[in-house]
Amino acid sequence: MIELTPRALEVVRAATQAARRFGSDAFVRVGRAGGGVAFELTEEAAEGDRVIESEDLKFFAQGDLEGTIDVGEHNAPLLLPD
Repeated sequence: MIELTPRALEVVRAATQAARRFGSDAFVRVGRAGGGVAFELTEEAAEGDRVIESEDLKFFAQGDLEGTIDVGEHNAPLLLPD
């Protein structure tokens, strides 16, 4: 299961809204990167991704991610193990 902290939810929502202002159909995707996770904008889910809908927000998550997503310094995403 993937959960977002309130701060992470705010960052994902802001990124999605910013993409929409430029006419993009992009969504945020959370995926593994190095030893952690990263946010990226994409127009479609990658194979094996989960589509997650939370409140008024839709985003994609790499299929094998589990835990709570938070953001740290400079809005860098962090995966907190359960």
